[in-house]
Amino acid sequence: MRALLALPLVLLAAACGSSAAAPPATRSPASKNGPPAAWLETTAGKRWLGFSSFCWKKGDSGLCADGAAPTCGMQGVPVVNVQRGETVRAHLGYAPSEASVDNGVAGLRGRMVTWRVTEAGPFLLFTKGKDGDASYVACARFG
Repeated sequence: MRALLALPLVLLAAACGSSAAAPPATRSPASKNGPPAAWLETTAGKRWLGFSSFCWKKGDSGLCADGAAPTCGMQGVPVVNVQRGETVRAHLGYAPSEASVDNGVAGLRGRMVTWRVTEAGPFLLFTKGKDGDASYVACARFG
């Protein structure tokens, strides 16, 4: 009987510990034929990243698109609040084999890319995997 009473507490504790990996509550950007959406986790919260250039294959078809160089204030380039020197985590919808980020050194582990933000302004996260390559964008704002 005690084990049954303790079970909800264990489940609640497990759920609290995994909340950092949950995506933002807002709707993800649409990408019907392109790469999966990605989101950034910072100490200020979670935010979907914008899409930039990609070449992506789904089944027997593929799609390539070129994006303009990101600038802060540009439509599709979300603003993310970060602290100078903060290590942020990008959560991807797939497990890339490589990743790089403007103005930083990217660490790749499964579906997560981490890096230290040292400059405010637009950034581009490039990823590559078995189904293609995808670039994601945002504007880092120190606050």
